[in-house]
Amino acid sequence: MKRHAVLVWTVFTTLGLTPAASLAQAGGGSTTQSNVSGGVDFVLVPKPGQEDTARAEQVMKVDEDFRRAKLASDVPALDRILSDDYIGLNQTGNVRDKQALLELFTWFRISSLVTNRANVRFSGDMAIVTGEQTEVSGTSDYPMLFTRIYVKGASGQWQLLSSTQYRDPKLTVNAGR
Repeated sequence: MKRHAVLVWTVFTTLGLTPAASLAQAGGGSTTQSNVSGGVDFVLVPKPGQEDTARAEQVMKVDEDFRRAKLASDVPALDRILSDDYIGLNQTGNVRDKQALLELFTWFRISSLVTNRANVRFSGDMAIVTGEQTEVSGTSDYPMLFTRIYVKGASGQWQLLSSTQYRDPKLTVNAGR
């Protein structure tokens, strides 16, 4: 079976997170280093151009702002980041619109949230971010996979339209052995 390289380009941050270079090398792709202020390691898929690189950096900055807002239970920041049409599905099957998520973060606390890896793909003015994260809260303490869809808002800023996170089934199976 022939393996196809989809991890073409990796951008590193100055946060000291685990680099995704080994992922790109395993996939046979080339690796380019760049610093993204306040972001995480991410892979731009497919082959990047300068315009896509800039857009990916903008999206990952908003994704990092989303992570920090959740950690701080910063409802005003979440309100700015989330599209008015936001819909999310969490790892326990709860579906929330924007208002319900804002209400949740008036009382819900996350003690740790780390994005371990993220891939960015574009379709027009939509960015699809997939990856792995580890969340520690009163209800979870395990690695998860996620998909987040960002769209350009009326102001021209990227906003989170949809978010889905779920337990990594590979790790769940392995944990039970």
